[in-house]
Amino acid sequence: MADRRQSLADPNYKGEDYNISTEIEKGPLGNRRCTDMLCNLIFIVATAGMGYIGYYAVSHGDPDLVMSPYDSTGAYCGRSPGYENYPYLWV
Repeated sequence: MADRRQSLADPNYKGEDYNISTEIEKGPLGNRRCTDMLCNLIFIVATAGMGYIGYYAVSHGDPDLVMSPYDSTGAYCGRSPGYENYPYLWV
């Protein structure tokens, strides 16, 4: 074990004493291919769709309503008619 550590510390070491058996090369390591392209495409489309939904919501909606408090009747404090002068009123 100490012999291998010394060989790994050598800058000229090329891995001569580590051999891979031919059984491993015939298995999954030797037959690799890209299999997740469909998943990547679905992920990119879903991310773009969520980005569009977010853009549409901000441009056509009122994001300030998310942070505005409202009372038990559903009137937004400082925004609903009759409550413009009361930004923090809780009825």
